[in-house]
Amino acid sequence: MVMINVSGLDVNFPFTPYECQKVYMEHVVQALQMGSNALLESPTGTGKTLCLLCAVLAWRASFVSSLSKSDRGDRACQSLSSGLDHTGGEQGGSSLVTIKSAVDAGDINTTKTGPRIIYTSRTHSQLTQVVRELKRTKYRTKMTVLGSRSQLCIHPEVSKAPTGAQNAMCSQYVANHKCMHKNELDSRKDELVQRVVKTPVDIEDLVRIAGIRGACPYYLARNARESADLILMPYNYVVDSAARDRLDIDWNKDIVIFDEAHNLDSVCMEARSFDLTSHHREACLREIQRIENEPDRMTFGAGTGEQSQVNTELLRNFLQALEGRVKDVEIKAGTYFSGMGDAILRIFDQSSVATGKEKGVLSEVEAARQYLLNDSSLGQYAPGLTALAEALTTASDLEPEILREDFRVCVCIEPEKNDPGTLRQHFPSFNQKGNRTLSLWCMNPAISMNSILRKGVRSILMTSGTLAPLDGTEKEMGIPFQVKLENSHVVGTGQALMTCVPRGPRGVFLNSSYKNRDSEDYLAELGSSIMNFAQVVPEGILVFFSSYNILGKSVSLWRRRAIGEKESLYERLNRRKPIVLEPRDSSSFNAALELHQSNVRDRGGSILLAVCRGKTSEGLDFSDSLARGVIVVGIPYPTLNDPKVSLKRDYLERRRGKRAGSEWYVQNAFRAVNQAVGRAIRHRNDYGAILLCDQRFLDEKSRARFSSWLRPHFSAWNSFGVTQRSLVHFFRSADQAPFTLQRKRDLEERETAENKRMRSKCKVEGFLEAIQQQATVTESKESRAHQGQIKHVQDLLPMIRRELGPDKYKSFFALLRETKRVSTLRKTGKDLHHAQVRTCLRELHCLFGSSENGILILNNLLQFIPSNLKDDYRRFVTGFLLSKVSSGNTGVLGLLKATRMSLGENEYAKFRRHLGELKEIGHDSENQRVREILLGFRETLRGNIPAGQSPGANELLSEWGKYLPSSVRALYVGACSFTEARSIMVLNFAIAKGLVNSITRT
Repeated sequence: MVMINVSGLDVNFPFTPYECQKVYMEHVVQALQMGSNALLESPTGTGKTLCLLCAVLAWRASFVSSLSKSDRGDRACQSLSSGLDHTGGEQGGSSLVTIKSAVDAGDINTTKTGPRIIYTSRTHSQLTQVVRELKRTKYRTKMTVLGSRSQLCIHPEVSKAPTGAQNAMCSQYVANHKCMHKNELDSRKDELVQRVVKTPVDIEDLVRIAGIRGACPYYLARNARESADLILMPYNYVVDSAARDRLDIDWNKDIVIFDEAHNLDSVCMEARSFDLTSHHREACLREIQRIENEPDRMTFGAGTGEQSQVNTELLRNFLQALEGRVKDVEIKAGTYFSGMGDAILRIFDQSSVATGKEKGVLSEVEAARQYLLNDSSLGQYAPGLTALAEALTTASDLEPEILREDFRVCVCIEPEKNDPGTLRQHFPSFNQKGNRTLSLWCMNPAISMNSILRKGVRSILMTSGTLAPLDGTEKEMGIPFQVKLENSHVVGTGQALMTCVPRGPRGVFLNSSYKNRDSEDYLAELGSSIMNFAQVVPEGILVFFSSYNILGKSVSLWRRRAIGEKESLYERLNRRKPIVLEPRDSSSFNAALELHQSNVRDRGGSILLAVCRGKTSEGLDFSDSLARGVIVVGIPYPTLNDPKVSLKRDYLERRRGKRAGSEWYVQNAFRAVNQAVGRAIRHRNDYGAILLCDQRFLDEKSRARFSSWLRPHFSAWNSFGVTQRSLVHFFRSADQAPFTLQRKRDLEERETAENKRMRSKCKVEGFLEAIQQQATVTESKESRAHQGQIKHVQDLLPMIRRELGPDKYKSFFALLRETKRVSTLRKTGKDLHHAQVRTCLRELHCLFGSSENGILILNNLLQFIPSNLKDDYRRFVTGFLLSKVSSGNTGVLGLLKATRMSLGENEYAKFRRHLGELKEIGHDSENQRVREILLGFRETLRGNIPAGQSPGANELLSEWGKYLPSSVRALYVGACSFTEARSIMVLNFAIAKGLVNSITRT
């Protein structure tokens, strides 16, 4: 760690920061000292998350230390006399004496130890990266991370329910004390909360820590927030007022951070908007029908069956009237209806919305919804009434003037495939005008941002790699940002090449405008251009299209074969570098990403075809070989005929003038471009080329819209050949440049350090930590192999080829043929000496040595060994692994592999749970649970390893005993019934020396 001075504040940093990192921290500290808001742009790869964490945590630590009880009153008086404003006006000096800490000292809620830090990002995967960076720092503040039930629930029934139903089911189980996990948490809440907040945890850590004890991770996170000084959460938890209120947090004087905030404006607007579809309205009718069919409705409405009937009739009448209003809206073919936001009150009928003490439709909808959620005989989610309640609440929470100025109502015709039968049944005339969605859209993100400020927060920090132009972002967000930064990058000359490609190899202009994007000449030229780039750009390439529609049309044309051609353009390109398509379905994205990574690793390259604003362009790390080239196809302007886009432009032009709408429209497109090209350079020693395949990027105004760090790297040539030669020169130079050589050294040092770390983990003192490390690794270079998901032996071949090298790889195939021959001889019943089997299998598994990948391959090869040789194979491989463990070559990780091979997957999972629980509760020999776990070791191994198998249960038990802490060693020996003195001597010798010369049997 390095101690640096940042604006008079001592900050611990993991290494000597670069100038741009120090500048970034200075702006963070400045905003916090002034109690101001900050808008901070810093390019991807500059370590902004690490800088942000160190600066904020250092400031908070200094602030808290200044809040001694003896001077709180003096500081509060000083704040009053200074006349400083909370929003942070002009201030002189930067020392901690004059900063806003003195101003706020008298205002801090006495239940807090200081300002709480609310750190938000768009997704939990991004928050996981924040936790990873936090672990690199010296700061260990109390923290937790909040997530949804879909991410945290471990209840066997609730966790498998649809996302929308989980909240209702969980609430019902908890209210009736029927959730064993919540009950277990309640019985040991303080213990688990303290366990969680003392170390940095992410979602997976929460699930693991709570799950081992059988406690509820979801409510554990919620309970931990009360004592945490740093809370991580997705930023919709903050901008959505309903979600924010459910957190039950005192926001006064807190610091709110929005990381990856380039999409924050759209999230703010979505949080105040709704879309009430015909599907929702159909669901409402079904749910009302369910209530009416219940024989006992005493708990609904005023408490009598008669009143319940009146209430359901009221709701049915309201829905029918609502349907009539929506149906009567005149919509011309191919268009939509829109109006000022207060029109929603007339559509809902203003008298139906609860105002003052009057009871309107909203209260009846809520009562009906709660009846369905609470009635165990129904046990069903109420999606229709929930959507209707949210719509009515959104409309009733806002003043008519705000609705009129900052909201727009829209009625759109839905595609026919969404036509619901229930609406046809109840409203026969509705089909005449098509099914329709009623929407209320917020046009102003300032409504959400100002609602946060009204909570009394000290500062709001917005940061991202793509916020420019900052003045435009400030206007859009609608709150003042007194501190602004458009930061430089850590990369130097020669690490980035950004060039506009106006023409393809045949001289055809590349232009993806609306008029030209369907041209077959253009699409063919685009494909030829990418083909040429693939011959020059090494390793991985990302190609970003403006939309899935354009991507699909391009691929469709490239797949065609011209008359006389043996291969299509797509086939030639795929042969040059394997092609991966970004799927629209987010559930399939991880598989596509893994395929791109494995192509780069195993086949030397890959082309990932994606879209701007898609998952590939947002927050993912394509460092080094995964993205040596980023190709942008066209400018991703929002779709003009999208009602929301059209209404937003119109809104801005009404509020700020005619140019405001167009500026927002263009700014939105180039922010998406900047986000996409940010995948190219991910760290200080990375390098890559950015190819802008559209002649419109030549325009000076377009170039000015790129992030400031990129502009110096811009170039353009009118000749495709010159562009190609510049790429060749760039990559040849970069391959031998100092930054590349330094990166190779860094990776080698990291690999060496990792090997040393894993070896040290295998010492006695590190036994439990090594187990935990192994237990938490579920994603790795060979994720499918690690997870036992290899389905075909061909899937293992690239890994085997890398592990063995060319010569041994040939020997491997020879051994496979011999193994098949031996298996065939056994099947025919011919006399086959056991030594032949032994020799064949021993050579096969000895070929791989004792490396981690070798052991991994041996485990995965088991399923492909002929069934009549599997027992022999398992016996020999396990013996081989155990011998490597005994000689000290693989340590505890190799022992885990041997145990897994001996037990099989199901019993091995049980064994690992024992190890994980031992890690959590410690290793006190007086702890009864420790005794039970050690007995569990014995029962699992001895009860599931057949007698006569080599190695046997006792051998494995002996090996595990070598790594146990001395505090439970004697207890372990007793539990495992090692009665011979020689056995105990061998165990003690192994612990002292770290070596075992033989495996002792009892």
